[in-house]
Amino acid sequence: MATISSLTSTSSSSNAYGSQSKGIGGLVSGLNTDELIDGMTASTRSKIAKQKQNKTLLSWKTDAYRAISDKLVSFANSYTSYSSGTNLYSANFYSRSVITPSGSNSKYVTASGSVTGGQQFTVNGIKQLAQDANFTTTETLSDNYIQTEAVNFGNEDISTILGKAFIVQYGDKQYTAFMPPKEGGGPYTNAEEVAKGMNKALENVDIGGNKTLASVMNVSADGETLNFKNTSEAGNALKIVNGDAELFKSLGIISGSSTIMDKSITSAGLNALAEINPDDLKKETTFAERMKGKSLSFEYNGTRKVITFNDETKLNETDFKNYLQDELDTAFGKGRIQLTKGSDNTFQFKTVLPSGAEDKSSVLYVSSSSIGITGEGSVFGIENGSSNKLNLTTTLDKSGLKGAETAGLVDGNEYEITINGESIKIKYEKDKTSLKDIIDAINSNKNADVNISYQTNSDSFSIVSTQNGASGSVKIGARDGDGNITQLNELEQLLFGKRKADGTIDSSNKELNGKEVKGQDAIILVDFDGEGGADATEISRSTNSFNLNGMKIVANGTFGYQDNGSGVMEYVGGTEGIKFSAGVDTEKVIKAIKSMIDEYNTLVEDSNAAIKEKRDRTYTPLTDEQRKDMSESEITAWEKKAKAGLLLGDSDISSLANDLRFVFMKTGTESNQLSDIGITVSSNWADNGKITLDETKLKNALQDDPERVKDLFTEDLKDNNLMTGGVMSRMKAITDKYAATVGATKGKLIEKAGNVKSPSSMLKNALLTEMNDIDKTIKKYETKLKTERTRYQNQFTRLEVVMQKMNTQSGWLSQYSGQ
Repeated sequence: MATISSLTSTSSSSNAYGSQSKGIGGLVSGLNTDELIDGMTASTRSKIAKQKQNKTLLSWKTDAYRAISDKLVSFANSYTSYSSGTNLYSANFYSRSVITPSGSNSKYVTASGSVTGGQQFTVNGIKQLAQDANFTTTETLSDNYIQTEAVNFGNEDISTILGKAFIVQYGDKQYTAFMPPKEGGGPYTNAEEVAKGMNKALENVDIGGNKTLASVMNVSADGETLNFKNTSEAGNALKIVNGDAELFKSLGIISGSSTIMDKSITSAGLNALAEINPDDLKKETTFAERMKGKSLSFEYNGTRKVITFNDETKLNETDFKNYLQDELDTAFGKGRIQLTKGSDNTFQFKTVLPSGAEDKSSVLYVSSSSIGITGEGSVFGIENGSSNKLNLTTTLDKSGLKGAETAGLVDGNEYEITINGESIKIKYEKDKTSLKDIIDAINSNKNADVNISYQTNSDSFSIVSTQNGASGSVKIGARDGDGNITQLNELEQLLFGKRKADGTIDSSNKELNGKEVKGQDAIILVDFDGEGGADATEISRSTNSFNLNGMKIVANGTFGYQDNGSGVMEYVGGTEGIKFSAGVDTEKVIKAIKSMIDEYNTLVEDSNAAIKEKRDRTYTPLTDEQRKDMSESEITAWEKKAKAGLLLGDSDISSLANDLRFVFMKTGTESNQLSDIGITVSSNWADNGKITLDETKLKNALQDDPERVKDLFTEDLKDNNLMTGGVMSRMKAITDKYAATVGATKGKLIEKAGNVKSPSSMLKNALLTEMNDIDKTIKKYETKLKTERTRYQNQFTRLEVVMQKMNTQSGWLSQYSGQ
């Protein structure tokens, strides 16, 4: 027998009016109880659906209001906001900001800023320009060539592990390290050297936090066996996870046909499986084998070319020099880089001109190479970055600085460089100190008041005072009371002193390699009366920039003065002076007004279209059930019609459209009309007050009388009357009225529908309040619907029980009626 709870269905779905039961109906009565209940609750479900449609309409209406308020807010932000670069509401936007110098000598100045009618002055002459004190070396500092070590064209043992990779995982990240050249060159010969090399490789890998792999991993040698330790203080997991299999076999980490996959390294250490066999660390090769397929990259005056040594027949002592020269000629042009081979098999790369003369201005770098071609113990024995100019980052003896190897600097000694009486101490370490170290030490000493730099193309040091004009000086070396140099020590002579013809240092010579230039102020002669009147005044500044009564004048040449024969510059009477006139930046103003009018016309069109668009009330928001029977394109088309005309005749938008119509109507006096400056209202009433612009008229008005244009746009309203004041004063009043985004009371459209530019309005506005009220009503009806369904469901359940009992009794009676 069926249970009571199973006598009616309990599943549900939804229709046009809300949720409904769905099942097989009464099992005893045969009634479709689902349909009966739906019919009996139709009124309530209809009310729920209607409320949801009303809420959808309000949501659409909110979007329609915001579409217009967005344009108003954007307009205000662009043309009436003081933070905008196109603020047409500000009188300053129309100021005379373009200053024009005039006269035959006007080319010697540039001017900017602002000037009023009372500021009439003349620059009668420019006596001298400002310059900062400076010192620049005049003789070239470098040897102007790149010199290799002696090249071995015979057989040579090379490292089998050089450049090979091993991959370390630290924590959850993997890092790749490469075996570097052995310190001192040549192949690795034992476990201790290999351990040093691996630790150096780890130092070259950055893992973040100012740390390298060497800070978390260490390699040591126990006899000929390598040991790896995790030295991480953080306790992160450390593993060797992959790399070059031949490298691992040579180092005894794996053996036979094994491949490295996962070697965990703990703080206790990981020992290699086998000892290192020194014979596995090297192999004998010919010069051709060392060079075949390898590459060497050069950069010449910014152009980078790669030379690859593919022709094995020329990789020998006899042909190699010509082979490399031909490759350089092909890469950079003939007669640009000259290659010379020394009797000791060294090679020299030198920049020259096609005529054969030395080219001291061109810059040549060895930018990169294959492993084993450059670097310590390599074929050429030079570092990547080697140049025919100075290398600032390598040690002094390898920097290319003339005389560095014979300067007599003693390792470990402290030297002083004296500039402007300030002693700058430099500790010289032969294997560490670089030109960059010295430059950094000078620049970081603020008391010296100078900045030094190396100029690559001119191959010179430039020292410039950080004090402008006559305040600064650059005096190198110890001086006596008369300012004469009393001493240049070895380091000062190396950097700034005169050299002998062979480039070596002359310790007895105290003469500098260059000239100290004094700082001087700029001096101009200004007549503040403009035409004679009071005597002109000489004005000096530490730079070439002068601020005179709000106007900025920058001098870029001299005129009006000449040497009187005694080295004194005197003014030449009768010299034509430079006068200044100010005008409005017409292009900037016209561009802003044109853009403003375009946006205004869009506002007029959109607001009028919104209140005139008719609504077809046969198109209402779709219910969920209706959507199920429609395609996406059909839904889109339906909703487009349903959204049309939502603001038809809306009082607020109608008021906005009416206010906009009169913004550009008659303003000012009869003799001061907008039409006079090229701004006219369309005579077609259907245009609802759209504006046209005559740019030529506007430009002429801005040039002839910018004050008049400014007044027509910015004159204040009288008693908040939109028929008074300037155009932008009216527009600001309108945008504030309808779309103000700040304040206790915001614009009408913002109060009604909110706007993202006013975050608080998104949480509280009139339409949102209405939608929240609808949600409450929907919730009330849904509670009522649930109660109705439960009541009807219980009633039908009782009916099924009664009928089940009656059927049982009928069956029992029928059993005895036949007896």
